[in-house]
Amino acid sequence: MAIAEARTTTLTQPKVARVLFDEFHSEAWTIRAEVAKEMQPTHPADSSYVTAAASLADRDFEVLPNTDRSLVRETLAGADVLVIAHPSDAKWEATTNSGKPRLADAELDAIEEFVRGGGGLIVLGETEQEKYGNNLNDLLVRFGIEVENSTVQDYEHHHSAHPGSSPSSRTAPRMAPTATASTSSPASTKRASIAPAPSPSTTAPG
Repeated sequence: MAIAEARTTTLTQPKVARVLFDEFHSEAWTIRAEVAKEMQPTHPADSSYVTAAASLADRDFEVLPNTDRSLVRETLAGADVLVIAHPSDAKWEATTNSGKPRLADAELDAIEEFVRGGGGLIVLGETEQEKYGNNLNDLLVRFGIEVENSTVQDYEHHHSAHPGSSPSSRTAPRMAPTATASTSSPASTKRASIAPAPSPSTTAPG
């Protein structure tokens, strides 16, 4: 008598999307733990998005750094989302490399084409944006948004603002303003976002 052999098939869940973190333009943030340690030996977390990258990977995103290529069409071709994390002149921040924080005209054009073709864009800025030597606003203005050279502080809606805490113990986060813009076409929706890079907390006045 023949005995049928049971077979088990394992299905692999495809990745949701590929997220490309640019680290070629002297960024102040990295998703590589060893680079964060080089940038900030005593406190690597000050320059690290390693945890964020790991969280994305746990949710079936493929997360990759771009360390050696300009942001032209060929570089962006395999990406679904591009992250540009606070490019800066090295005199102001510890950075991922000694490259220039400014995007070339060809890169600006390629990123605009990428977004208008359906790609996602996340840009991280910082308070006192103008001093860092990048040209992020030359990119963002193409989508109707910009990084302002200002700081927002909210002393009421933050994690320490709760009953029972004394005014002197409350801290308010510092952050650059956020803005979003999107355009739509029958084929797809395109979106550009600007978000703040984390900044040290400041103590609220008593």
